[in-house]
Amino acid sequence: SQPWTSADLTCANSNRLDKLVLPDSDCTRELTALLDKFESPAFIHVYRLPHGLQPSSPDAPLESSVFRIEMPRFSLSFQLDASRISSVDFGEYDLASNQKLTQTLFEFDKYIVLKLNATTDVESRPAKMVVVPDGCVRCNQEGAVTVCARQSKDENRCDAVRASFDYGLHKRLDHLVARNSASRLHLAALYAATGTLLPETTLKMTGSQLAVQLIRQCWKNSPLSDEEFKHLSDVVSFCVHSPSLALVCRELELSSLHLVKLHGTEVREEKLHFPHPGAPCWNGASAGCDSVQDFQAAYLHERKSHVHHARRALTEEEEKTVLGVLSHTLPGYWGKMRADHQRDGKIDRWFKFADDVSWGLKYLSGECGASELRDPLGMSGWVSRLQPSSQKKTKLQHRPEHDACFPLTALETSTSTNQTALGREMMEELKESWEKHLELVHAKAKKRPPGVEVHQLRSAFEEALSAVRKRRKEAEETIFELIRAVPSDVGQGVKIEAMRAADLQPLPAKQDILRIAMHAEAVGDFNPMMRTDKTVSRASVGWAVLCVIEDKLLRLCEYAANQERASLQRELEVWREWDAVQYPEWLVMEVEGRVQIRNKQYHVARHLLDAKSYGDIVQLNMGEGKTRFVLPMVWLVRSKRAKGGLQPDWLVRATLLKRCLQKHGTFSSSTFRQVCCASAYTSCHFIATSSPLTLTWYLFRKLCTNVAALEGC
Repeated sequence: SQPWTSADLTCANSNRLDKLVLPDSDCTRELTALLDKFESPAFIHVYRLPHGLQPSSPDAPLESSVFRIEMPRFSLSFQLDASRISSVDFGEYDLASNQKLTQTLFEFDKYIVLKLNATTDVESRPAKMVVVPDGCVRCNQEGAVTVCARQSKDENRCDAVRASFDYGLHKRLDHLVARNSASRLHLAALYAATGTLLPETTLKMTGSQLAVQLIRQCWKNSPLSDEEFKHLSDVVSFCVHSPSLALVCRELELSSLHLVKLHGTEVREEKLHFPHPGAPCWNGASAGCDSVQDFQAAYLHERKSHVHHARRALTEEEEKTVLGVLSHTLPGYWGKMRADHQRDGKIDRWFKFADDVSWGLKYLSGECGASELRDPLGMSGWVSRLQPSSQKKTKLQHRPEHDACFPLTALETSTSTNQTALGREMMEELKESWEKHLELVHAKAKKRPPGVEVHQLRSAFEEALSAVRKRRKEAEETIFELIRAVPSDVGQGVKIEAMRAADLQPLPAKQDILRIAMHAEAVGDFNPMMRTDKTVSRASVGWAVLCVIEDKLLRLCEYAANQERASLQRELEVWREWDAVQYPEWLVMEVEGRVQIRNKQYHVARHLLDAKSYGDIVQLNMGEGKTRFVLPMVWLVRSKRAKGGLQPDWLVRATLLKRCLQKHGTFSSSTFRQVCCASAYTSCHFIATSSPLTLTWYLFRKLCTNVAALEGC
């Protein structure tokens, strides 16, 4: 037989290869035009995939084919078929039909919006993601904002390697969540460039105020990477109308130089170049002045001539670092206004409703008896739907192993174990531990109700979810009404309304409810006449409790719909054993992360917080939440300020391995939003400060620039 030639191989495999084609069809042409805002059409490639062709009809029309659209410079690609446009790099997401973000990032459209596809677990991922190219943020004279390559020659080179950042949209708080410090700084530059002098409708903050929040989340006392410094420089070029943003950027630059000698690196010669206040920022013209003195003077003038604005004010620690003086004072006396007493009864009903729903879920896990159940308000007959209607094999049943044998019987009878006293003693301890475990299992099994059919549980969960969501929305509206309420017949009330319209008084957003839940006095930042009132803080805690139950019911509904019995059982066995009013920090952590603290995690954290257990060793298996839950829980409680005091009761130091430090800092900032991380000999110092942020953890910043002298330690 004759050997195969390259031409024969090409001909034989032509129907199994991706074919580079021109975007001739309407669908491919429209998709290419849609991606034109993100990448130049000259660098967008369209491939016709072989599995889109029918073997019997190699000349099938393009409309019935499957295409892959690639942007090789950004390493992004999409697959187009008859039903949807799916992302290859983000496998659970499709290209959204609406590619424009509303009420944010004005005059900027160089991004791609992805939506979660219908077949994915909607609770495990953000509903939307936004992909933005990495590079320099620039603004032209018309106000349009764009992102271009760091080096101009890479803008039109086909072999240039461009990067991108992806941001998830938080389902409850409606803000974009970044993955690391570099992407967070890039997002801050976009907010600063696209922001106006009036707050955005959803987040109730201006672009500069949002940028200040993001910069604070990037705080570190280790050197900034080259990428981080470039993004910080972009932010500085758009701070001409916000002295506080310029000073926060300066504070981040100074803090990154505190311990540069400990990291074995040279001090960066390049410094931030600040523009003149009020100067135009076209084309990123940031070479106005090397000094930040103009912004310092502008900030002090603003603080003296305007009323207290929580979103524009620096924290005391920031003022000490960049100003050297304190101007951080509380606003003057505005009078007092007590919240409507009739609201107290409504708030009590929220807590009672949440308790009733929680008891029903605890009943399913066997932690309480049927006699302790009661129908939540407005859900008559809900308890009866948690009772078994029939005994079928398709139901969710609890099958504890009552007569399980000791699992180490073979080892117990071996010669090697019995020949030493130590071996026999260890085996006796293991047997005793096993017997105690069985006693707990038997006691819990007696409380467990008979199995309930999964479809019956799903119906009960969906009913409870609808009722909880209704109460949560009611609580949300009530809290905003309480905060915004001012007496109409008093001059101060008219003044507050006018100041809110001009952004001289901040408007509350959802994340501010969490802050008020932690610090009752924070309501005074939004309504100075209610600074001493505790009603809003208690209502905020009730709203957060309803949020946690709503997220739990969403997970239960999904597990029941997918017949995931193991996940359903595991979720039902988690309930709150601690007082949400006593530990609002933990509650805020649950709401922001859309998680629930497990019972094991609470027991370990409580043991570590107990003064009597000082020095004890506590064991929690790998992957059960030591780093992500237990440590933050302990930090939050230990760093809590004393009642009425300005300083925390404890100065918390967390010692982490060097290789874990960056990973932990990235997770903390991304998950809990306001968590910062820094190191000095791999030690982290955390304190809690007053700030217009939700979870406010600031590090002990008086660290040395010299190994021999530690300030404030």
